[in-house]
Amino acid sequence: HGRLKVKTSEEQAEAKRLEREQKLKLYQAATQTVFQKRQAGELDESVLELTSQILGANPDFATLWNCRREVLQQLEVQKSSEELAALVKAELGFLESCLRVNPKSYGTWHHRCWLLGRLPEPNWARELELCARFLEVDERNFHCWDYRRFVAAQAAVPPAEELAFTDSLITRNFSNYSSWHYRSCLLPQLHPQPDCGPQGRLPEDVLLKELELVQNAFFTDPNDQSAWFYHRWLLGRADPQDALRCLHVSRDEACLTVSFSRPLLLCDLPATSLNDQLPQHTFRVVWTAGDAQKECVLLKGRQEGWCRDSATDEQLFRCELSVEKSTVLQSELESCKELQELEPENKWCLLTIILLMRALDPLQYEKETLQYFQTLKAGWAVDPMRAAYLDDLRSKFLLENSVLKMEYAEVRVLHLAHKVLQANDNAIESLDGVTNLPRLQELVLCNNHSRRPGSRGSAVNAAGDGTIREGMLVVTGVDLLSSRSDQNRREHHTDEFEYDELILRRGQPFHMVLFLSRPYESSDHVTLELCIGNNPEVGKGTHVIIPVGKGGSGGWKAQVTKSSGQNLNLRVHTSPNAIIGKFQFTIRTRCKAGEFQLPFDPRNEIYILFNPWCPEDIVYVDHEDWRQEYVLNESGRIYYGTEAQIGERTWNYGQFDHGVLDACLYILDRRGMPYGGRGDPISVSRVISAMVNSLDDNGVLIGNWSGDYSRGTNPSAWVGSVEILLSYLRTGNSVPFGQCWVFAGVTTTVLRCLGLATRTVTNFNSAHDTDTSLTMDIYFDENMKPLEHLNHDSVWNFHVWNDCWMKRPDLPSGFDGWQVVDATPQETSSGIFCCGPCSVQSIKNGLVYMKYDTPFIFAEVNSDKVYWQRQDDGSFKIVYVEEKAIGSLIITKAIGSNMREDITHTYKHPEGSEAERKAVETAAAHGSKPNVYATRDSAEDVAVQVEAQDAVMGQDLTVCVVLTNRGGSPRTVKLHLYLSVTFYTGVTGSVFKESKKEVVLAPGASERVTMPVAYKEYRVHLVDQGAMLLNVSGHVKENGQVLAKQHTFRLRTPDLSLTLLGAAVVGQECEVQIVFKNPLPVTLTNVVFRLEGSGLQRPKILNVGDIGGNETVTLRQTFVPVRPGPRQLIASLDSPQLSQVHGVIQVDVAPAAGGGAFSGTRGNSRSGETIPMASRGGA
Repeated sequence: HGRLKVKTSEEQAEAKRLEREQKLKLYQAATQTVFQKRQAGELDESVLELTSQILGANPDFATLWNCRREVLQQLEVQKSSEELAALVKAELGFLESCLRVNPKSYGTWHHRCWLLGRLPEPNWARELELCARFLEVDERNFHCWDYRRFVAAQAAVPPAEELAFTDSLITRNFSNYSSWHYRSCLLPQLHPQPDCGPQGRLPEDVLLKELELVQNAFFTDPNDQSAWFYHRWLLGRADPQDALRCLHVSRDEACLTVSFSRPLLLCDLPATSLNDQLPQHTFRVVWTAGDAQKECVLLKGRQEGWCRDSATDEQLFRCELSVEKSTVLQSELESCKELQELEPENKWCLLTIILLMRALDPLQYEKETLQYFQTLKAGWAVDPMRAAYLDDLRSKFLLENSVLKMEYAEVRVLHLAHKVLQANDNAIESLDGVTNLPRLQELVLCNNHSRRPGSRGSAVNAAGDGTIREGMLVVTGVDLLSSRSDQNRREHHTDEFEYDELILRRGQPFHMVLFLSRPYESSDHVTLELCIGNNPEVGKGTHVIIPVGKGGSGGWKAQVTKSSGQNLNLRVHTSPNAIIGKFQFTIRTRCKAGEFQLPFDPRNEIYILFNPWCPEDIVYVDHEDWRQEYVLNESGRIYYGTEAQIGERTWNYGQFDHGVLDACLYILDRRGMPYGGRGDPISVSRVISAMVNSLDDNGVLIGNWSGDYSRGTNPSAWVGSVEILLSYLRTGNSVPFGQCWVFAGVTTTVLRCLGLATRTVTNFNSAHDTDTSLTMDIYFDENMKPLEHLNHDSVWNFHVWNDCWMKRPDLPSGFDGWQVVDATPQETSSGIFCCGPCSVQSIKNGLVYMKYDTPFIFAEVNSDKVYWQRQDDGSFKIVYVEEKAIGSLIITKAIGSNMREDITHTYKHPEGSEAERKAVETAAAHGSKPNVYATRDSAEDVAVQVEAQDAVMGQDLTVCVVLTNRGGSPRTVKLHLYLSVTFYTGVTGSVFKESKKEVVLAPGASERVTMPVAYKEYRVHLVDQGAMLLNVSGHVKENGQVLAKQHTFRLRTPDLSLTLLGAAVVGQECEVQIVFKNPLPVTLTNVVFRLEGSGLQRPKILNVGDIGGNETVTLRQTFVPVRPGPRQLIASLDSPQLSQVHGVIQVDVAPAAGGGAFSGTRGNSRSGETIPMASRGGA
């Protein structure tokens, strides 16, 4: 705003830095205290004092303004009227001091509105004076302008006074958007016009006065936008003139339909109005309010009659400026032209001239308008985005002019004479309907706009000169047999996809029927073509040419199976190495009479996917039950929690839902993956692992482990992948938020959708190795106190990733089969956040030099937890090694059931075996600490074990440690227990309870040490997943043995109870009941339920508000199944106080009456809907 920035010296900058550091410490301490008090319900005046300290430094902390409002509401019922008045006075003074810190603080102005709105008799005059003071400092402070409008409305300030106030500020500085805008609100109040609507015209004298004022502004500073915008408002507010648009009379329905320019109510047409004895009926409709009338004639023997407006009269293209009196517009045009002579390159002036010409006479000024566009674009050449806007505006105006010209000229588009149809210079894209002209001998199609699939400019060429001659083999239609019940979809296992297009799996034949203009002859040549990408090339596999009856290239071929009359049946074989994606399809024919090419039709697009049923495809799976589970199953179980307390949740993968396949292909497009590489599942899965997370490529999901999900969805609230993928497809924006199980669930959906056998895998006690040592290193000082600045490695309670099945031709033999793909962004791989595919066999044997990312994944499942103690000389020594602490259990959903399957043996040899130790030490030898085991001490004689307890959220619990003396002598142990909350990623909070005890153990004896924990002790500390970490450390007096153990457990949350009320039938409404009991004694606020299930219910969100402490709620929801068979309906609950609450019910859906497999209504799944798609291309 023209304010100069004052530079500071280095000394001043350093002093400010030190001051900021000190303030930051106080700021953080006060913030933490406020949140603790708020969570504990301690809303008293101390919270006001603490928030005052913070907001005084940073008024934009919105949450703290909410805290203050909560405190003030509570004090309203506790304080006397005098005390309350003093409190309000102090609050207003505090707000003013905050505004001096930041005059544009949203939270401060909003809080002031809230406070004054609760006062019985606010001092509005004082508030108007406050606004005036702040606008003197910055007259363009729109926050203050907004507050002034609020105050003026509350104080009933006359509009004339406010208009005078805007006069004073505009006179002082024309560049004032808010002031001009305020005038546009005030003038219609001051000069209301009858029957003109809320944006009616101004009286002519007022309008001329305003035009003079705004002309002074833009003549003074032509480059300032604010005056130009107000000028456009003055000229562009009129409502369209009332008019009758269309009349239609129907004899069959005995109905007269009238279309008005605005909604009106009509009476019924009398039944005797249509007398068949009369030669004609004339209906006149008179609209007295709109001063308009129209007539419609129904002739004898006709069933209907019409009276329509022309495109011009109906104003199909309304100009941005309404049609004011031509004298006013002409005067404004002349004024702008005068200014343009003085400022020939002023873009706002040029744009206003163009709009004025459009409003006056678009055809008369067409040539001059185009010249101004050229000048305007040259002036904005430095701004390519503006240049594109001008091109679009110019194109729009030219199109409008073309329509207008058609109203004034007799246009003959098609000419039919002497059995020849001339259809040159049109935009014909399809020859549908040509067969309805049986006597047509010649069709001329020169200079049409049909495109060859994949081309950017070449028109379809028939017979070389655009003519279709008698005897040519013309393809009049194609039946790809693409419906879900057709042979192709059933044989390719794609009949569950909620799509009408043909979806194939590569390496497998399919069938089609061609409809021809004449019977097929052996001398005819027919060629099928498929194209994908912007520049299809045969050599890259993006342009596939398949001659019928001849062998194609790379496994493609087509054969005639039947020729009957004008129908030709073909069997087409696809290549097992074909590129996956959506192909454009066309057909060429050649015979003695000439050549023909079928124009591209979007209805004939063909999707091609990987094929785990094809032995020649490298994703082939040789087990039908595996394929049913890992490719076709639309739901699954994802496991979480801890090894001793495994939780499970049902996830709706929904890979066959409408729009999901397009979303999966869009992901590849956004990454900019070359089409030529999309036939390789290794490359595709690696791209998916990068794109499912948003880091460095604007992928699907934004990761968030902070615990603050206010700007998105709590990861625990998702129940499936469909909503996430469709949101990404619609907007192109990354979806907030995800954590490992969400990333893995979406990855399973994408890979299964594309045809890769994929499963979701959970690894308990999953390590995150940050220094490539292939060990989890924990450092302590001489007294066994953790050295947090050195402890960068972490152990996640659980981590979820994916296995997908494929051959690995890029690796030596023996590494085919399951490959790990991990989309959770933890560490970069080759500079990007992706992980895999990595052979499970290479992980099992410690072959960390195999690609991709084997060292990182090996450390997740099979590294040792190494405890280092600092010695007196500063060096570190290994004092304890936990060999079974990492990757203790790896599980996935079992095939064909909802049981879990232990697959730990596929990732690692039996724990403690010679093969397992060899794998670990082999891997460590390739890490950054190859000699880590050289200083390892011998075994110890005192063992530590932590007993797990089934702890329930909201209840008290007890932790128990068992010490066992395995030696032959007594042992004295000094034991320390530290309990803290922990995120599932291993990040811990501060210790909230500890216990110390000395235990004497006889030889061979054991003793239990317990520590009770009350709900009130841990309630305020809870974080996501409700997990806690028990750190056990100790020291044996007699032999110096160091004890160290970490144990994680979680607090179990309740399940949602789902009950189906009645039978489920395709196409018929069904009802489900959801019951939930709040396990906590506190109120759950802002509770949100989510409900979805493939073939049952599209993702649905239910906002139910608050649920009281220990309260039970019951919801009922209806849905319409669209696909038969066993289905899973999944629900979740989320609130700030409680998450990770889920429920699922199996719904066996019966086919519709008559045996239809799918709903014809498209139900909740909207199989035929158009999914809006964000722009493709590199992100």
